[in-house]
Amino acid sequence: MKHTKAFGMIIILFICICALTGCNSEERDAAVGAFQVEINRIQAEETALEEALDEARLLIGSGRTPYDAQTLQSLETAVTAAQSELVPLPEMPNDAKSITELTENELKTIHYAQTAAHIRDLTKALEDSCILMERITNPSESAVIDCILRVRGITGIAAATEEHYPNCKLHKSGGYTSAFYFSYDKAKHGSLSGNSLLDEGTDAGGQIEVYETAEEAEKRNEYLSSFDGSFLNVGSHAVLGSMVIRTSDDLSASQQKELEANLISALRGEEPADNRPEKVSFNEATNKTVQVGLFSFSIPDYWEQSNDFKSENRYRAYAETGDKVAMLQIESNYDEEDPVSYDSMKEETERGIMSEVLRSWYDSASTVEIEPFEVSGVKGYLYKFNMLINGLQGYTEVLSLPSVANNHWLYVVLAVAGNTDFRYSEDFRKTLSSIVYNNPG
Repeated sequence: MKHTKAFGMIIILFICICALTGCNSEERDAAVGAFQVEINRIQAEETALEEALDEARLLIGSGRTPYDAQTLQSLETAVTAAQSELVPLPEMPNDAKSITELTENELKTIHYAQTAAHIRDLTKALEDSCILMERITNPSESAVIDCILRVRGITGIAAATEEHYPNCKLHKSGGYTSAFYFSYDKAKHGSLSGNSLLDEGTDAGGQIEVYETAEEAEKRNEYLSSFDGSFLNVGSHAVLGSMVIRTSDDLSASQQKELEANLISALRGEEPADNRPEKVSFNEATNKTVQVGLFSFSIPDYWEQSNDFKSENRYRAYAETGDKVAMLQIESNYDEEDPVSYDSMKEETERGIMSEVLRSWYDSASTVEIEPFEVSGVKGYLYKFNMLINGLQGYTEVLSLPSVANNHWLYVVLAVAGNTDFRYSEDFRKTLSSIVYNNPG
């Protein structure tokens, strides 16, 4: 009997030990699982941080010059600080209590995600600053003209040449690599002689002088500063990268400041402020249907047709006139020399021939943006650019489509001056989308 009781006690003790061991095992498994979750998180964040640091170090060591030197200093400081944040991961203890304490008190305090995001932000800031410096350091002639044309109020542009340049410093050591004079609608033109912009100098509006280096631009600006306040006042002047931006002394101080700020903004690649509202009145119920060549169009009724440009292959209308010009013109022209096709248009577009032809319509024109366009089963191209014509600055959009059936080229032109009450791009797009090709075949 005593033997039986003793045996029973052993069984009970064994069961208790097993139960206790099972409980401890479950507690440890839970602690290990939580520990591993944190380890996985930290390793993923550390990998992301290392990648961000590698990208930052690569940019820092590239030798590129930022426009804002502080962006480089900020990134270098942040990289050094981030490197010191990295800590080795601890070994996992054996017992559940120690594992849990390590997880809660140490692992959960290690975070790299915010640091990695900060490094990426500073790297982008430095990259953007380097791109800006490259943009404003000895830019090409076409790039400068593109920027000037985006400034509202510009009425003319003239690029200096070695044959016609006022002080003969073009392309000489320490001199300009290019220079551009421009006229401005707020300049007092009473002192002007009526000669070309190159002869008028900065009086007509201003000038942008381009140098090879920022140091040369600063040197030129210091020279101009020596005339400030004298009877030889040369107008306002400021340095941007390797360019000196000058405005006419005939402008008031506030006008100089406004023009200078707008030029700097354009040269930096920023979009100029345009507070004009879009004219949004496209309505199929009230629109006019216009037929030009083999194409028909739905056109808002605010376009008033001009009678001096009217035939079965021509249409011209104005939404604003006088000093504020908004013109819509549609032409269907027969090609007497070559067969009309999309392939030939594509080739001439890719070779830049179409862009040069369109730019030649105006006194000055910016680089042409090109967009493939298809409507009513006909493929063509939409060309967009800023322009100057007869002293009016503005923008142009031109759609060209091949009309194979009658060997015609269709041109749909929107030309809007920079001083109009409205912009017309949205309704113009809707008109283009309404085109129907009435192919007799």
